[in-house]
Amino acid sequence: MGEVILGMDIFKTGDVELNIQETMDQIMPMMVPALLVGVIYWLLGKKYFNSTRAILSIIVLAIILKALGIM
Repeated sequence: MGEVILGMDIFKTGDVELNIQETMDQIMPMMVPALLVGVIYWLLGKKYFNSTRAILSIIVLAIILKALGIM
């Protein structure tokens, strides 16, 4: 059986290498922003969540994702 290597964005087994990020971008390039907008829109409908919290949540999420190397 071939060796399976899972990296941050690359799946490799034997001579085959698959870039997961490129594949996801080809399937639906705007999936993450659309989901983020949907979640924020849903949260804005809640009584405890306002636009200031939405903006701060997005900033905090961006900082965390950048620190983890995802963005």
